[in-house]
Amino acid sequence: MRTLKLLVVIGTAVLTAGCVEPSPLFVVSLQPLFTKADRVLEPALVGTWIGEEGMGTFTLEKREDDAYDLLYTEQATSAKLRASLGRLGESLFMDISLLELGVNNPFYGIHLVPAHTIWRVWIEGDVLRLAMLDVAPLKSSTPQEAPRMAREELDWMMLITAPTQELQEYVLRYAEDAEAFPNPLELHRQN
Repeated sequence: MRTLKLLVVIGTAVLTAGCVEPSPLFVVSLQPLFTKADRVLEPALVGTWIGEEGMGTFTLEKREDDAYDLLYTEQATSAKLRASLGRLGESLFMDISLLELGVNNPFYGIHLVPAHTIWRVWIEGDVLRLAMLDVAPLKSSTPQEAPRMAREELDWMMLITAPTQELQEYVLRYAEDAEAFPNPLELHRQN
């Protein structure tokens, strides 16, 4: 994902510059966006989706628990994730979290905390667009612009600690805001 790589490079440059206060690049949540009862299935989502050259592939398969197995592959490396889909208002969203740690060291494993990323989803025929929740609305200065939500600002991420219901209310408020869900990845159905 060129966008993700570019953000990491920019973040690293900011952190190593020394004269600029680091700013979080990603938003993650400790709590899921959806409860099991909130999940929906979208048959059109199942399959393999490929982005522009070098972006990688997303393969989604339905799970037994009304969620999806997501296999993301880029340059011969893969990550197995879980994706839950749900609607807030008229908008479709995806919550992505780890399915496997891929680490056989229990000492290392206990230091990893599962987190969720929040994505706005558009499915239009053989085109899938995904936009990740951005930090911009969370960093807004006035309570009217961005209601205070329990969170911690870390060097390279904004960690939302609010419960699922509060997270849903926030995401619904910004569902159609291009600043909250900027630069969607465009993927095309491969099969």
